[in-house]
Amino acid sequence: LLTVSCTMSSDKHLVFVYGTLKRDNFNHRLLTDAEFIGTAVTKEPYPLVIASRYNIPFLLPYAGQGHRVTGEVYSVNSEQLKNLDHLEMHPHVYERREMIVNLTQSSAAVDTSCLSYFLVRSLPKLLELPHLDCFVDGVNGRWYVNPQLRTGEPFRFEVQLPPEGTQEEVEAWKKL
Repeated sequence: LLTVSCTMSSDKHLVFVYGTLKRDNFNHRLLTDAEFIGTAVTKEPYPLVIASRYNIPFLLPYAGQGHRVTGEVYSVNSEQLKNLDHLEMHPHVYERREMIVNLTQSSAAVDTSCLSYFLVRSLPKLLELPHLDCFVDGVNGRWYVNPQLRTGEPFRFEVQLPPEGTQEEVEAWKKL
């Protein structure tokens, strides 16, 4: 079994996306110049949930729970990775972590190490939500609300701020 590394070179990284960064979704605009490598499914099951009043897909960092999640793999340069980190508010809200996905290439499946974003400060109640194997915007009439259209209280009921949070973490959290 062949395993491919998540860092292809000093400036190329493989990233697994599972939500609004996938093709035909709102945040995919950040990947239009990235190289699409292929579709993939996580090697381990993870809980993928839709939460908040903004219908945001969250991948929770609990390997072994949920389903094997289907998504897409892209090769990104360091600048694109920095833009993804900014979108995901890494490391304050989501955390970029390495994971193994089963990448389908030319009818063969290859275990591939990729970077992906997990909601690491999730509240335990999110585990009670339905676990999905694939994000599709609009499922059950729940459409993702892009940040420009969000009003009112942020989704603080899904994310917990550490009691000793830095000023930068507090400011990032307030923007949610």
